[in-house]
Amino acid sequence: MAADTESLEILLHLPLLAEDKNVPYVIVPSKQAIGRACGVTRPVIACSWQ
Repeated sequence: MAADTESLEILLHLPLLAEDKNVPYVIVPSKQAIGRACGVTRPVIACSWQ
């Protein structure tokens, strides 16, 4: 999840859901970095891998 997300309320339910399901999560400083990690040129506020 990206810490620089505008309207952080969009993401606030995700940590609660992850903790409830015992799924690890991480908060990174930049939505641009998540986009690059996903292989896209757009900023990404959250993603998941299996």
